[in-house]
Amino acid sequence: MQIRKACEQDIQDIEAVLLDAVRWLTSINKRAWSEEDVAWHTLSQTHTIDQFYVVEEKGEVVATFLLCDADPIYWSEIKPGQSLYIHKLCVMRKAAKSMASQMIMDYFKAEGRRLKKDACRLDCRANKPELKHFYEKHGFQLVDEGEIVKGYCTSRYMYQLDD
Repeated sequence: MQIRKACEQDIQDIEAVLLDAVRWLTSINKRAWSEEDVAWHTLSQTHTIDQFYVVEEKGEVVATFLLCDADPIYWSEIKPGQSLYIHKLCVMRKAAKSMASQMIMDYFKAEGRRLKKDACRLDCRANKPELKHFYEKHGFQLVDEGEIVKGYCTSRYMYQLDD
C-alpha cells in the first residue's frame, strides 16, 4: 500500500472512492455528503487536483484525502500557511480493515512536520462519535464544538506538531 499525490488521471478514482463512502454512510443512516458534493465538478470549485492524494493497493486506488494550508470556513482565525488541514478522507469499504486510515493519519502528521507547520487540523460533524474517537486515537485533541456552518454542529481537532 502506498500514498501518492493525485493527478488528473485519478479524478475518476477519487470520485469513486468518495461515492463509495457517500453510499455506505447513507445506507447506515449516517450521511455526511451528497453525491453532488463529491462530484469533481463540485470539488474543483474549491480545490485543485494537486491538493488530493490517493492510496493505492496492488495498483488500485482504495482511499483518498486532500491536504491544504488554509481553511477559511472552519478555521478562519488561523493565518493561511500556519497549519496543515485534511479533508475528504475516505477509504473504500473493501479496504476498511486495511492500514489505509492509519497510513493517511501518519502521512498527514509527517507532511505537517516536513512543511514546518505548527499543527495539523481537521473537523467533523459533532454527531460522529466513531470518527471523533478515530481522531482522538491518533492524538488529535478536541479544540471546540459549535455551529460554524448553519445547521451543523462541528467538532474541530488539532494535533500540535513538535518544533
